Amino acid sequence: MSDIETGLREIIATIVRAEVKAAVADATRVDQYLSTAAAARVADVSPFTIRRWIGAGKLTRHEAGRELRVSRIELERVLKGSPANNQVLSPEQLADKMWG
Repeated sequence: MSDIETGLREIIATIVRAEVKAAVADATRVDQYLSTAAAARVADVSPFTIRRWIGAGKLTRHEAGRELRVSRIELERVLKGSPANNQVLSPEQLADKMWG
């Protein structure tokens, strides 16, 4: 195996370990559903930005009666920029993200 292949395997293994660890941590937590105002306070953005993220598909819309809610775990993933948010990165993007 070449040095490039070995390096890529190590990068992928590191990313997979981190994602699995995050998924296990999320699975053991009880999720909270926040109003757009509460989510905006957590994210330090305006409630309008939370609504835009919902419209863009970054956050899933949940309704409690007439009130709009978002998952706190999902909001934290968006804030971290995690690939778990349906964001697929190419090997080049992963390398750039890790090594600039």
